[in-house]
Amino acid sequence: MDLVIPDGVDVIGFGAARSLRMLETVVIPDSVIMIEKNAFYSCPYLRKVNLPDSLVSIGPWAFGFCFSLKEVKVPKNVNCLPEGVFAGCSSLRKVVLPKSLRSIHRSAFIDVKEAKFEGVTLDAEMLEKINYEDGWWDLKPIEKYE
Repeated sequence: MDLVIPDGVDVIGFGAARSLRMLETVVIPDSVIMIEKNAFYSCPYLRKVNLPDSLVSIGPWAFGFCFSLKEVKVPKNVNCLPEGVFAGCSSLRKVVLPKSLRSIHRSAFIDVKEAKFEGVTLDAEMLEKINYEDGWWDLKPIEKYE
């Protein structure tokens, strides 16, 4: 099943498509600036979603436990990745992060073990910090990792 969000929608609300078991693809228009908490949480067959350049905020657990999601490109206007945003997305293989990204919550990528991160270099030690240390991982000294 495909879901096409209508043009003109600016916010995808809390739990909007949560646990839609047959959802495979989501098309999000450029009018969307915010995806709220749990918007696509636990959509086990969701494999493709486009995040538009207009997006500035992705809520906690927005894509948590979307087991089939394979690739994600975080838009440049998103400056932080909150709690559990892609946690449990065990099929993720490619994650493109903007250089403007400033913080990643420690649980943002829990159980994402096979992904290649592009845009910002995250080594094994950094991923361990994201996954297991309390609080937020601060990316302000980003030049150090490029």
